[in-house]
Amino acid sequence: MKKIVTVTMPDRSQWSVPVAVIAKHRAAHFAGRLFDGDMDRSLNEDTIPLFKKDPLAIERWCEEMMDWDDVKGDATLTVPANVDYYEGWSKGMKRLS
Repeated sequence: MKKIVTVTMPDRSQWSVPVAVIAKHRAAHFAGRLFDGDMDRSLNEDTIPLFKKDPLAIERWCEEMMDWDDVKGDATLTVPANVDYYEGWSKGMKRLS
């Protein structure tokens, strides 16, 4: 699977994650439950066909079943944070300590 999921973070940075990483995560989840632990069968007979038929299943799996820790090692920063430090300095909450 050559597709990529791109997520925009709260700081407006964008990160890309290969769908293959998400597919492997899902396949591992179901391998033990439905495929006698066979990850390849789970991937090829269940996850890949589902993701091809229903691309929204990829997004749902990311949102409902994965955390940042599951993908951060494979994520690539594609757009750095766009933070206006001038506005932050003038309007940001300040604390004197």
